[in-house]
Amino acid sequence: MTKLNLRSAVFIKHLTRRYFGHTRMVLIGVLLFVTYTLVFRKYSGAPVDRAMKRIDPRGKVVGTISSKSLTLPAFSSKNNISAVFVGVRNFISPFVVTDGDALNKAALKSECETSVGRDKFSECQGHRNQFVVKGAVDVRVKARTVAAIRSCSNGSRACIQTRKLDFKGCLYSGCLHTDDWKTADVLVIEAFYLQRVTILPRYKRPSKQRWVMSSMEAPCRHPQTTHLNSSQFDGQFNWSMTYNLDSDIPTLYGKLKVITPEPSLNYDAIFSTKTVHVAWFVSHCITSSLRQEYVARMRKIINIDIFGHCGSMNCSFGSNYRHIDLSHCLPLLSSTYFFYLAFENSICKDYVTEKVFKLFPAAKVIPVVRGGTDYRRYFPPETFVDASDFSTPEELAFYLVGLSKDKARYLRMLREKSRYESVANEPWHCKLCEKMTKDDSVQWYPGNNMWAWFVQNKCSNPTHV
Repeated sequence: MTKLNLRSAVFIKHLTRRYFGHTRMVLIGVLLFVTYTLVFRKYSGAPVDRAMKRIDPRGKVVGTISSKSLTLPAFSSKNNISAVFVGVRNFISPFVVTDGDALNKAALKSECETSVGRDKFSECQGHRNQFVVKGAVDVRVKARTVAAIRSCSNGSRACIQTRKLDFKGCLYSGCLHTDDWKTADVLVIEAFYLQRVTILPRYKRPSKQRWVMSSMEAPCRHPQTTHLNSSQFDGQFNWSMTYNLDSDIPTLYGKLKVITPEPSLNYDAIFSTKTVHVAWFVSHCITSSLRQEYVARMRKIINIDIFGHCGSMNCSFGSNYRHIDLSHCLPLLSSTYFFYLAFENSICKDYVTEKVFKLFPAAKVIPVVRGGTDYRRYFPPETFVDASDFSTPEELAFYLVGLSKDKARYLRMLREKSRYESVANEPWHCKLCEKMTKDDSVQWYPGNNMWAWFVQNKCSNPTHV
């Protein structure tokens, strides 16, 4: 130590004894405060100067993050960052980012905006929880595991099997399939495929394991859904995943988006070739909704061609009348018919199948819908006709005859319908992974509330039309 440094140390020692006595902690506190202030002001908001790698939950390197694209956020208790101070010169290295990590999100947000543009950041969010920054920051997020169980595909009522799930193409892909439902983070029980409740696995359920009730079929069509009223399910479910709009994870059959720019079509030419009022494609002739009786009464007033197993018309290749490929029939449907009947086989709350969505925008016809939901929640006004707006099948039939003769009004509806196209929804397991990524809360459906919510009084079985 030099004489100058020695004299400085002696001076500080005498100064401390004179003004602070032997309370050295005060001086230590001041020094730590100054050091803390200088360091955080210097490094908060500063670019990370080291190369970083991104790896998936299994540890495989799947990409890199440019050091220029990542900026450390200013230190704040709101950032949910845990830090361990290990020295001034090597300050950046001690960060360990925990759940809800702001640094994780900031890094991927910057990377995504650079690669696909600021307005398309959502396309990159699937990688949000799947990277580890090496060297400067270590970010690890535990992958969620999912098991989906159903009755065996061989029709046996005495066994159960898991359904393979592939999350690679999902927007949120930080989930993994597992066959071990005893340790899975989430257990999906597909009620529609559940033959007997007694075949459900019995095991000591992990305290944080979520149970999800899943079904894409109307409960009145399949008696299996009555199993939800079993005492074995009392208070067991955390989430619902069905076609119902108020599900925890809504999984609809389709959705619409606006086409830009608006299509330019020769609507006069389209109208001039139409000669038949209504087409109906149907394969199940006897249904709980009594749609077959409803149509029979309409046919006394209006022309209705019936395609498929329940009629005499066929536009598909081959002679398979039961399973109709609508894509083969679109040219005929668009050129010949004014309307298309989209009548559901079950009158159940929010039950809207894909048959209506498939008509946007390819089929140049107006859909006529009948079901148990408010179709205005799914489709824009002036793009469809709702049978529930009419008191009898005959009243609806007379209305359609009049509309087919009103060229201006009909083409106005057809033009409005042509502004939208059907977009396939994400697979249900992708939406489940998104829910798991965004929401760590655990709620419970007490008692048999899941049965009451999904099954009880949710469908109507008319005795006449």
